[in-house]
Amino acid sequence: MEQNRNLPTPGSILAFGIIGLATCGTGIIGLIFSIIAISKAGKFRQGTTERSGQVNTGRALGIVGLILSILMIILWIILIIVGAFNQ
Repeated sequence: MEQNRNLPTPGSILAFGIIGLATCGTGIIGLIFSIIAISKAGKFRQGTTERSGQVNTGRALGIVGLILSILMIILWIILIIVGAFNQ
């Protein structure tokens, strides 16, 4: 039972996943929250055998947010490069 004190709660994993997905349009902020959601889900899975729907959903949202954030960062870099060449 002592191990479970240091585990993240399923609700916090879900919240970070939702925030990561909601802020993926900003790039860096979405990237940070998505990475936090994925890492917390990994810690939760290593610390317990319990499988929670919130943990799985938060991890999935974190992965989607991570991918979209990376794509948004690439888009911003392309737009900056194209803008620099047009001047």
